[in-house]
Parts: sequence; structure tokens; C-alpha cells
Amino acid sequence: MPTPPLRILHVEDDPADAELVLRALRRGGLTVAVSRVEDRPGLEEALGESWDAVLVDAHLPELDAGESIALVRARLRDVALLVVSGTVGEETVADLVRRGADDFVPKDRLARLPGALAREMVRAQERAARRAADERAHWLAYHDPLTGLPNRNAMAAFEAAQLAGVAETGFIAVEIREFREINHALGFELGDRVLQELAERARRATPPGCLLARGGGDGFAVLVPEGPATCRQIAQDLLGALANPVEIGGVRLTVAAAAGFAVSPRDGTGVNALRRAAHVAVNASRRSGEALVEFNVTMDTFDPSALALAADLRRAVERGEITLAYQPKVDLASGAFSGAEALARWTHPELGPVPPGRFIPVAERLGDIVPLTRSLVRRALSESRSWLSTHPGTRVAVNLSARLLGRADLVEHLDAALAQAEMPPSCLELEVTESEIMQDPAHAIAVLGELAARGIAVSIDDFGTGYSSLGYLVSLPVSAVKIDQRFVRALPAGRKEALVVRATIELGHGLDLAVIAEGVETAAAAQYLRENGADQAQGWHVARPMPPTQLETWIRARDA
Repeated sequence: MPTPPLRILHVEDDPADAELVLRALRRGGLTVAVSRVEDRPGLEEALGESWDAVLVDAHLPELDAGESIALVRARLRDVALLVVSGTVGEETVADLVRRGADDFVPKDRLARLPGALAREMVRAQERAARRAADERAHWLAYHDPLTGLPNRNAMAAFEAAQLAGVAETGFIAVEIREFREINHALGFELGDRVLQELAERARRATPPGCLLARGGGDGFAVLVPEGPATCRQIAQDLLGALANPVEIGGVRLTVAAAAGFAVSPRDGTGVNALRRAAHVAVNASRRSGEALVEFNVTMDTFDPSALALAADLRRAVERGEITLAYQPKVDLASGAFSGAEALARWTHPELGPVPPGRFIPVAERLGDIVPLTRSLVRRALSESRSWLSTHPGTRVAVNLSARLLGRADLVEHLDAALAQAEMPPSCLELEVTESEIMQDPAHAIAVLGELAARGIAVSIDDFGTGYSSLGYLVSLPVSAVKIDQRFVRALPAGRKEALVVRATIELGHGLDLAVIAEGVETAAAAQYLRENGADQAQGWHVARPMPPTQLETWIRARDA
């Protein structure tokens, strides 16, 4: 099948010059179909069509070249645009390029035109591809790819741009009950279609002026620029829209949904505070059996002492007082050092050592986990440089919260941390739990894929303790799974735990993933894992977590 000719729009008032340009293009081996216009109305009309390239004369009596370029760029941002004209000064050429021309070809050197045109068409295609990628990345930063609904980033932007100065702002959280069971019964493909149908119903039920967003793995959220009465009415409308049966794949389902709402400034200020309060109300609805619950402070059982701890933690992060202990990993077959996990440690000036199991959840709930994790990544890369550089293939692992996994600037901050430490991406491993991935699997796959493309390793932590799907597991761009310590610590005597461990090892290797066992505390457990093919071990049998200088001593002794 012959290649269609290139569609060229030529802005030229001299038919003789236009013919010379056409001959030059054909002599250069290009197959072209050229349409000529010579004034502004003709150009404006022609720009309603698509073109492979536009050629512009600089000396039209009724149409300035700069004006022509502006008209073209306003409609066709990435098209190849060349000025083909009589001799003009260098300053004029530079000005035309600043205005948006890609190149200038004098009419007395038309032999240059085919090569210049071919080159600029390639560049135009590259520009269009980059722009499309940038636009897609921007869209993904503010939208859920499955439903097309805005996400949390969009809600924050909407609040800043649209709700500033609004007397009351409502936040409605809608939860689809037992949605995991739907996925389990129908499979994730049909489950996704159910969610897409529900999202479309929610979209139709949300009035103008409000923002509907994907609220999580199994729910929606709505920002409302009104008070309690309006929030209640909208929430009722949403629940009514979602209550109608859904027919997917020949199955008729009735979906149960519940909603909670909160209103600022009564229940908090800012979208994050309102989100939390609305979810407290949803949890209360689960306990009471009511479909719709309005938040009140008596529902909130959050420990007040955690607020004071959070304030102290925030100051500790700012002062760099959160330190790291490193627990090494070893290759089970050779016994060689294979990397280390960085574990946060905090010694409070009054409370003494505060266990991570206490301060990490506080940081998660109150939003301090983002600056905390960023500071720990920078510290881990800095403190590990010496052994990472002398032990190729090893990595330092840092736990990654779902809050960071959902942030659009995650990759940017990781790139900056690696650049600051002058370390390659291959030296960093991020550990993400199953439950965090399953909060928004589609988004997680996209983000983890971007990390993997950079060479940053990702492992699934606490594998076997969360609810996941083999369909998603196959799609996840991860390099390893870590068997949760509750199974490992029961080895080798625990029959059921041993079964889970063996199955995980077989599954991991079947997916070309390394299998790491954490919580290895006995030689018998290590031997069982070695005999059953686990790749790496981490736990007190190998070594307890230790400061960075002690780790380097431990590594040297191991290497000896």
C-alpha cells in the first residue's frame, strides 16, 4: 500500500514561488500534497484541518510572518513550521524562531528545504510525543486511571482553588461494603467494571460545583462547598444511585454502600482533617448499621496523647533526631552479605526509646510520614555509601508508606535524594506492604513501574498477611517478596506456617521474584528456608539491627 503524501500548508502569495517550493520538495524525494493560502482568512480556515508541516513566507503584504506563526502555533502547537522566504536579516530570523518557527530556509537555497523539512517533522513528532506523555503524567497525577475520577491530589487542588473563603465545606466519604468479596467472587476484571459503573452513577448524582473523587480502593469522596443539610442530601442521593442493582458479566448484584460526612470549620479545617472525620463517621455507620452518619466528636476515639507525641515527632524530624538501625540480610545459599534494611529509631528526651510500632502509626495518621520517610531515605543513602560501593549488587531497603505511594512527587524526591547522595538508583530498595498496594492497585502498578524503570528495586513486605490478587501480583513491577515473620518464626515445627512458606517460595520463584524471609531467629528456621529454596534471610539469627558504623564492622568480619 503506497505511503500517503505529506500534507503541507504553504502560506505564500506568489504562485511562481509556490511552484518552485513544490519542485524543490519533490526533487528532494518527498511525496507531498501542498495547499496554498495567501491571506489571514484563508490561513484561519485551513488551520481547521490537520497538516504534517506548515511553510510560511515572511513577506506577505497583508499577513505579517509573526502573525502567521502565532496563528499556526495557537492551533497546531507541535507541527513542523518553517519560514521559506526571501533574504531577511539575522535579527529577523532570530525573532521568527523566538515566535515559534522551527527553521528558516531562504528562497535562493531551496535545495536545503527537503532535508530541513524532514528533520523538523521528526522533531515535531518528538515534541508531540513528549507533550502527550507530560499531559498523561499530569492527568495521572490528578486522576484515578480506573474510573477517570479525580484523586486526592485533585481534591487538595480543588480546595485551594475553589473553596478558599467558602464559609462551610463538606466532605462526604462513601464506602462500598464488601467490595473485596465482589472482586473475589467475580475476579478483578469484572470487579473493576462494577466500580466503573458505580463511579459513573456517582458522577451523575454529584451536583455541579462539587468535586467527586476516588476515595480509595473501594469508595468515593465528595467535596461540597456547603453545610450539613446540603451534604446530607447529596450523600443520600449518592447512596440511592449506588443502591440500584448492577448487571456485569451476566451477574446481577445489589451493592451495599454507606456514607459519612463532616463539615468545616466545625469538624476540622482542611481536606485532610475533613477526610479523617468523614471516615470516622463511616466507621461509626458500620458499627451502628446506619447507611448515613454525620460526624460528631464523640465518635472519635483517637488517643489525645498521640497528638503531643506527633508534635514532638515533627520537631524530631526537623532536627534530624530520628536515626536508623540497619538489619543485615544474607544470601542463604552462600552466607554472603546481600543488603540491609534501614529501621527507624527514636529516643524521646523524656519518654526514652519510643518503639516504631508506636510513632510510625502516629506519623501515618497525622500526615507526618511523608517528611519522616524523605529524611530517612536521605539518611539511609548517606550512611550506606561505603558498603554499597564496596559490595556491588547490595541494596539498602527503606519502608514506603501508602501515603508516599499515592503522591505525585514521589519519584522526583527519590531522584533528588539519590543525586544528593551521588548513588545509583540500583542501590535503593523500597519495601511496600500488600495492604498498601491494594488500597489502589492500578495506581500502585503505575507508580511502581516508574520506579522500576529507573532501576529502583521494590519488594512486597509482610507477604501473606494482606488481601491481594494473583492477577495484580503478576502485574506488579517488583523484584522480591518478603515472607512475614509470623510464618517464619513458627518454622520448622509449625505445619500450617511451613505450608505457607513453601507455597510463597514456589510462587515467588515462579514469578521470577527473589524470596526473602524476615524474622529468622533460629538456625533450624534458617536451615528449613535454605532447604526449601528461599533466597535471603533477615532476623536475629543473622544479626540484630545495629548502628551504621557497627554494620560496617559486621560486614568486614563477614567478608573475612
